[in-house]
Amino acid sequence: MIKSSVERILNSHCFAREKYGSRTMPGLTVERSVAERKLSISSLAAATGCCSLTSQFSIHPGPGPRWCDVPHPSLKIPDGRGDGEGDHNLSALIYTDDRLIVMRDPPANGKPSVWHFQTKVGDCRTVQWDAVLSNNNLFLEIPQGSLPEGSKESFSILLEHAEEKFSVDHVIVCFYRNREDRASMMRIFNYLGFETVKPGHPIAPNRPDVLFMAYSIDRCPSSDEE
Repeated sequence: MIKSSVERILNSHCFAREKYGSRTMPGLTVERSVAERKLSISSLAAATGCCSLTSQFSIHPGPGPRWCDVPHPSLKIPDGRGDGEGDHNLSALIYTDDRLIVMRDPPANGKPSVWHFQTKVGDCRTVQWDAVLSNNNLFLEIPQGSLPEGSKESFSILLEHAEEKFSVDHVIVCFYRNREDRASMMRIFNYLGFETVKPGHPIAPNRPDVLFMAYSIDRCPSSDEE
């Protein structure tokens, strides 16, 4: 049985009913994790209980969300229905090229679809990210554990795809505030262009124990509109 904590965060606060269309995110607070701030922390990888979307990815075996090191994503529907047998045929291939495979599980029981972004970051290594789309924002889990080699490159591929192919206003990552490696993880996401979402901002659910960081998608007008 697979449960999505991001889904639980969104649904439990009626977040799916809160529309937030602005691309500029007024009131967004940037909490840069510079050395002087002494935010205890270390690298990018993150939270199962609070924001895990699935329990299936990892270069090293173990419980909880893990990194994927196989050529195809695991295709289970995160709605708690059964053990996932027979679900493989229900996932849709949305996009593929030589660096990225995007697949989507169908929505179930009123819950949003889970998207699988599998990136190729070397001759044979792949890293997979799972996400939930809500109110034109893409919420990604950062699984627990050390980041595998190629994670930054992998995330850059995902952001490039979101900017060019995916009609979203923001890509948002979430992880527990009490992580021991939080400061380093924040530095990594700051480097990638993410900003910390101020508690209470309508773009993210009201979860004081969870840190949300958002990457704003600047969609330029097409040449036809100029």
